[in-house]
Amino acid sequence: MKALRAKIMYINDLILFKREKKENVSIDLIKETMSKVSRPSWAEFENNISPIWRKVLNGPSSDIKQVFNANETMLKKLYENFFINGLSEGAAIGKKMYHPRSFLKIATRERRRLRSIKRLEEKEKLHFDFNLYDFGQPWKMRFDGDLLNFELFDHFYFANFCYNLLKMYNIKDLVFLGDGCGYLAQAVCSLDCGKELKSITMIDLYHFLFRQGLLLSTFSNTIDLEFLNGERSNYPTNLKRKALINQDSLPEINSQSQDKYFDYIISNNIELLISYNKVDETIGHEEFRNRANKVFNNKFICIESELRPGYWLEAWHV
Repeated sequence: MKALRAKIMYINDLILFKREKKENVSIDLIKETMSKVSRPSWAEFENNISPIWRKVLNGPSSDIKQVFNANETMLKKLYENFFINGLSEGAAIGKKMYHPRSFLKIATRERRRLRSIKRLEEKEKLHFDFNLYDFGQPWKMRFDGDLLNFELFDHFYFANFCYNLLKMYNIKDLVFLGDGCGYLAQAVCSLDCGKELKSITMIDLYHFLFRQGLLLSTFSNTIDLEFLNGERSNYPTNLKRKALINQDSLPEINSQSQDKYFDYIISNNIELLISYNKVDETIGHEEFRNRANKVFNNKFICIESELRPGYWLEAWHV
């Protein structure tokens, strides 16, 4: 097994995938993000996570707890090694790349997704930027002499779907619920060539929310950014017309927290809900569509993903 894993690591690094070199995250940006993203206690975090997240914590994500006590110097170190130390687990590929089964699955899957994305670019005359700002030593995939951030393939697919709906309904204020590493919000912002988006509110668990604050700082000059902890029990009210966007996490949010977020939707003038999730009734997952149907009473899109069979692009409007 050790010999096989060594071969996989060699193939990863030299043929199919390559880990990016460490990129400096400035201490000033760390300090600025600390002032924008509130830090809950570890107890608050544990009280708000679903059974799915408890399973993640028992796996390779042992460094998550450190984030809740870290000073600015330690935070800088943790986020510069984000995809190595396990902080990315549950949202993006990190340590799992060295597992033979995961590596083979990812190698096959991402080549297929890239072919679909290239067809979409050609059909809609788009050009997705797979070299957006990033840090934390993510994995990249070799393709035609370039190194591409393959985590962005599926996010750009959904981001394009979202952005078309935002233009259709002329909505310029967004809420991203559970964006993990921040790639989806970043992808949507990168499509906004006319600088029409006005504000983005990010809601997530603290260790992801902090990364989002660092990653989205590149858009802070043109878009108002707000960061709200998923661990908190209540949220401020804002009556601007908004869309709420979720990918890959609504079924993983427990029933109590789902009620909290749908109350937020009702009280914050969210006119459009856009979802990219699977139907999952396994243990630890909570169906959300009945709640969405009651709140919006107008589900007008339900399309199976071209990139991920079993996942659905769905949208509800008031």
